[in-house]
Amino acid sequence: MSKRTRALAAIAVGAIVGLLACNDRPPGSPVAPLPPGATPMITRIEIGGPASVPPGEDAQLSATARLTDGSSRDVTTEAHWNSANPTVLSVSPEGRATGHQAGEAMVSANIGPALATSEVIVIPRSTFRIVGLVTEADGRSAAVVGAIIIVGGNIEGFTRTMTTAIALETSKGDLPLAMGLGIVLIAIVFAVNALAWTARRAGERFAG
Repeated sequence: MSKRTRALAAIAVGAIVGLLACNDRPPGSPVAPLPPGATPMITRIEIGGPASVPPGEDAQLSATARLTDGSSRDVTTEAHWNSANPTVLSVSPEGRATGHQAGEAMVSANIGPALATSEVIVIPRSTFRIVGLVTEADGRSAAVVGAIIIVGGNIEGFTRTMTTAIALETSKGDLPLAMGLGIVLIAIVFAVNALAWTARRAGERFAG
């Protein structure tokens, strides 16, 4: 056996021994465990709770601390709560958020240097953010067009839908027809949402 072959064999054996030594550590064990008797420290705080609160109502927020030993504990009553816009939303020392008027407020909770923030929106019930709806609708319409074209194309009478028809007419340069179809589609969406909102309000009144 040549010197070069022996050197390569020694390197391979060393690599295998190193891998076996690394695998001796049980999965999920911490890389750098805390010394015995050490107190776990807070690494970060996470705020939980609803993303929106109706005016005149309140909701309970929560604060969870992540510790250096990998555990977590509830620090809702220990954290210092603050609202950047108290005229819109105020927060009690116990993390109780109260909505006052429509708007947005950045809520923070901290224990020492550990700080967490979360945006809370104050909006009436059954109200949705227009920007979010438009973004979601745009994403879904693009997904529908792409999926239909992938599985079978824009075939009239088979796989053509309102959104693919709009895309087709736009590519053909017939913008008035494409815009007309878009207006019809928007009207259908608003009509369906209006019916859903009416049914929900009727259900709430019936429930008392």
